[in-house]
Amino acid sequence: MEPLTFKTDWIKIGGASKEFVDFANQFGRVLKNGRLTSSQFRNFYSTLKTIEMKGFKNTKTKFYMLKPLLAYGQARQGSRGYGEFKKVMDQCLDFIMNAEEDKQEHYFKNFCRIVEAILAYHRAHGGN
Repeated sequence: MEPLTFKTDWIKIGGASKEFVDFANQFGRVLKNGRLTSSQFRNFYSTLKTIEMKGFKNTKTKFYMLKPLLAYGQARQGSRGYGEFKKVMDQCLDFIMNAEEDKQEHYFKNFCRIVEAILAYHRAHGGN
């Protein structure tokens, strides 16, 4: 089995491809097997949802603080699953942060859908 690779193009299209769905399924299993807990995942996810509900433009500072939140979580948890999770989330966040300003909000919304899909598969594979 070849290593899993997240493609930032999926952020542009909101993960709307079979290739992404296959990735999300496999990545959910990797996270579960790497001992990423649902509460660790939901801690990040709840911050994402807060940003989404309050509006990306109104909460940009909170958005930029997602990377330190992930770094803290990894230092605190240290599980292989959290490390894999952080690596992909950092890649996504960097892509959004480096995008043209007029595209950032759209990409952020697509990113939220991507995280939801990964969360669903993590749970489906027995993540607790």
